[in-house]
Order: sequence, then C-alpha cells, then structure tokens
Amino acid sequence: VSNMESTYVGKGKSKESGKMALRDAQSKLPRKSNNYPYVKIDIVTGVKRFENYNYFDELNGDWFGLSLGANWEESDWNFLPEEVYANSLVDKNKFIRWERIGLYAAKSGRSEGAYSLPDFSDDGTVMDVVDLFRTQSVVLDRYAKEVVVVFDTTTTTTINTNIVEANGYSLYHGHQLYDSSSSFDSKFLLNRAKEAGTYLATQAVKDQSGRQVYKYHPRSDYEPLLGGYNMARHAGTLYSMAMLYRQEKQPRLQDSMALTLRYLLSTIQDCPIPNQEQHDKNTNMVKCSVEHETKKATKISKLGVNAMAIIAICEYVDAVRPSSEVTNDLLNLVYQLVQYLQGSWLSTNSFSEGDSMNEQFIHKIQLDKESNKLVAIDLDYYVRSHYGEVSFALARMLTLAKNNKWTVLLNDQKEWLDLANKVALFIITKDRQEEIKKQQEQEKSVDDNEEVMNAATFIFDHWLLNAIAALDVIDPNQHIYDKLFYEYARRSVSTAHKWQTTEEAHDKGEDNDDLDQMGVYYDDLSSTMTAITSEGLCAILPYLQKRQQQNGKEFQLAFHSAMLALQYQLQTQYRPETAMYMRDPKRILGGFASSIQDTQMRIDATSHNLSSILCMALQA
Repeated sequence: VSNMESTYVGKGKSKESGKMALRDAQSKLPRKSNNYPYVKIDIVTGVKRFENYNYFDELNGDWFGLSLGANWEESDWNFLPEEVYANSLVDKNKFIRWERIGLYAAKSGRSEGAYSLPDFSDDGTVMDVVDLFRTQSVVLDRYAKEVVVVFDTTTTTTINTNIVEANGYSLYHGHQLYDSSSSFDSKFLLNRAKEAGTYLATQAVKDQSGRQVYKYHPRSDYEPLLGGYNMARHAGTLYSMAMLYRQEKQPRLQDSMALTLRYLLSTIQDCPIPNQEQHDKNTNMVKCSVEHETKKATKISKLGVNAMAIIAICEYVDAVRPSSEVTNDLLNLVYQLVQYLQGSWLSTNSFSEGDSMNEQFIHKIQLDKESNKLVAIDLDYYVRSHYGEVSFALARMLTLAKNNKWTVLLNDQKEWLDLANKVALFIITKDRQEEIKKQQEQEKSVDDNEEVMNAATFIFDHWLLNAIAALDVIDPNQHIYDKLFYEYARRSVSTAHKWQTTEEAHDKGEDNDDLDQMGVYYDDLSSTMTAITSEGLCAILPYLQKRQQQNGKEFQLAFHSAMLALQYQLQTQYRPETAMYMRDPKRILGGFASSIQDTQMRIDATSHNLSSILCMALQA
C-alpha cells in the first residue's frame, strides 16, 4: 500500500493470501494514517533457491525479487522485483548490496533494527538461503471495496500463470502493458499528456529563475549539478508545455511556462551577425542566445539553440496570447533572432538540387565575455539536426506573423520562405548524396527507387518533418520543392516502420521476456528516441493525408507506427505503481524515465514524450 510518500509491503500465504498481505501491510502503517489509496498485489509465481549462496557469484536474471532466509512466513527480508530495481538492492553485476538492504527494510516498515551482514565461511559462502522469485502483479482500483483476483488455470507450469481478471490492471516487469489498437483514444492520450504537463508545471522548474531540473535520479533522489545545461532542450520543454497549454488552459502550467520563458530570455543578448559579408551592412548587431563557457574568457552561441528559441517563443505567444505589448516585444525579439539565423547562412544564392554541397550554416560562434564582439567562428562544429530546426523555426515564425498580421515580418515573407525551403532542400539533398556515396563504397547498386535504397543509411529527422508540414500550410500553392519533400516524408515513414519492433518482428525471435519492448525503433530502448520518431510521424500526418487521404499507404503506416511507439513510451511514464518504490514518488509522477531499464530522468525525455502523445491525441 502506498500514498506516494511512504510504501509498506505485507505478505500472506493461504487461500486468502491477498487479504492477509493487505492486512499485514496495513498493520505497518503509522498511527492515524488512513489515506493510502494505492494498493498493489504481487503473487509469487516461481522461485529459484540458492541453498548455499556464494557472495562472489552473480544472481542470474533480469527481473527478480529477493528473499533472505528459508522461512518466508517469518522473515522480513522479502523484496519485490520493483523494490530490488528501484533501490539498487542488487548492483549492476548482480551482487547483493547488503548495506542497502537493512536501510531499505527499515524505511519500508519491515524492521526497526539495522540489518547485520550474514555470517560467511572462510570461502565466502553465506550461511543462509537466498531465493530469487518472480511475480505476477495487479494494481487495484483505488475505489475497490474487495480484492478479487482470478488466475488463468489452463497453463501447465506455475511460472507461466497469468492474471486474466482483476478489479484493477495487471503489470509486466512492474509496469502496464498497453494495446494501441484498443485502448488509445483521444481522451486517454490527452489525460496522459496532461499528467506529463503537471510534472513539468510542478516539479521540473528548479527555482524562480526558470531554470529546469535538467537531470534527476529517482533511485537516489539526486540531481547532478555538473555536466552542463542544454539550452536547446530547455527551449524544447517550453515548446511542449505551450503545445499542451493551447489545448488545456492550466494556470499552474502557465506560471511554469512564464518562468521557463524568463530563463530563456535571460540568455538572449546583443550579438554580431556571424556572416557579415552576406548580410545587410547597416545591421551590426542582432540577438542570439548566449551560453558561458566554464573557465574561458569567451562565451558561445549555437545555431540550434537560437532556432529552438524561436520555435518555443512562437508557440508560447500562440498559446498564451499575452498582452499586445508583450506580444510585440516577443515578436520583435523573434525578428532579431531570425536575422541571426539568416546571417549564419554561408550563401544567399538561389539553391537548386545540383548546387555544391559545401554551402552550410555557421553552427557556432565565440564571443568576448565583456563586449560580445565576435572572437571566432567555429567552422569545425557541425550538428546535422540544426538544419531541420532552422527550417521549422522560420516556418513557425511566418505562421505566427500571419496569425498576428505582423507586417514587419510579412513584408519579408518571400525572403524567409525561400530560406526555409532552401535549408530543408539543402539537408535532404546532402543526405541523399552521402547516402549514395556510402552505398557505392559498399559496392551496392544504386537505384532512385526508395524501396531499393538501403534504409539503414537514411536519416530520420523529426524537426525536418515538422518543417515540411508547416511550410505546406504556409505556402500550399507554390511548393516548388514538393517532389523532394514528399519523397523524404514517404521514406521517413517507410524507414521508421521497417526498423520498428512490431508484433510480427517479435514473433520471429526466441525471447519471450521482452514483450514491453514492442514499438521501439532500431532496437533502441531510449524513451526519448522513440518519442522523437513518433513525434515526427505525427507531425507529417496532415501533409500525407492531403496527398493520399486516410487510406494512403504511408499515412496508414505513419499513424499505426506512431501509435505502436506510444505503447512503449507510456511504459516509461512514472505512474503510482512505478513511482511508489522510488525515494520521492510525488516528485516524479507524470514524468518520463530514460527507458524501461533506466530510471534516470531528463527534461527532453518528458518534453518529447509530451509532444508526441499530445499530437497523437489530436489525431486519434
């Protein structure tokens, strides 16, 4: 039982084991503690016993509970798989961490005394029994008045017993398994997006400066302070919060957005145009987001951070609709940030597919800490994703300008639109040339048909897909590059589908202990990477629907692939059953872990998951 502040575990063994375990857990609650609404029942379905456990032997298995002592009924030292995992009772090498067991046992009400190390013989053998066990688990409906669990009795072995009916929901490896084909309607997805938004609104903002809790370790309740802070991800968090606020006007979310925006604006300063030779000579200084370099006399500005700042500010203005004075100030700031992007482009000549691939952006500059004068241009610094971010930033800015009828930006609409198209076309063409080159180096045949091209060398870019979709809305009748854009969108969909773990792909494997990995791409369990892919697929759906209708091949593939990805993503969202064993459960509810096997949290994991889930909620 748990109230998200404390969790107590009881046990029972009989025909009424569930009731006995519940009474046992309730008996451990502090006095006058009646509000423990979360109840979870775990049934032991298999045990592996070590009669003489050797301290130097690893405990084989990936998801197991731990019991110390031969008599389960009398022992307090029984720990569920979720407890072992959340509290690191077994280290990464599968050795028992004896020093942590006593501390956690006392915290969870099992024992008031400190745990003493077991007796060891001279050869390191523990003079006691150690059991590893597996469980089937169910979380009860918080309003349930009785405990009813029905088992599937058709199985022949105890370890394969499945819970088929319960007044709650069953778990797999400590979390729910989802079925996108039956349970993902718009309301359900919107509610899960709102839970992520509540986390960002109440827990992610570090202080009144607006700086985010960039990383957090729920197992140890530890926030690393070293290792840098990523401003592009900070801006991305503001963007996802504003997307949600557009649908759900939550006051707490608005307050947190204002703080997040405050910190972003605090980094924006006067700075020189990186490529003065290619820009208006009368414009000496514009605006850019500046980051300080540790122990250096310079500070830096990165292309991608400025693009993400534009995207975030535009979404904020569209969602919040601040006063006309604030809106004008922000639009003016966006205009100067856009000038920085334009001044970072190394060529302003009209671009065609056959042009040289040496044209590119200045991705990073160094500035003097005091005067902000240009110290150096770092031409060696290159981040491919910046191109999609810049193209989307320009398209997002033009959308905002149209919505607000802001003539200062609309007067140069053709120029901005040309640059946005040119940037998108540049990176698509550059990728294609490098892709063909790699295939030639591998002595593979080259064919323009996307079915023949090697999907493993194709680069999926969710920001670029956002840009293509946004550009289509801004300029639907004059898309001179649409053939290449459409090809890129179609190949993005087919590539994502090809490398996604689907039910068909899983059935071909031999491992039946990884059902919760369905929906990932490239066998990568990162929640963030899965969310980024589904986010891009969702963004391109209106673009594909316009050209194919809903029965089109790529539209259907994109929709179902993104929905399948959500099955995996939602497993990494902290819910009561996964949060209750961590150090500070209330702090992490609604946020997202790095993967199903990594509890660490980072702001981009939650922000990208929020964006993709919300996008698919609007499409469901």
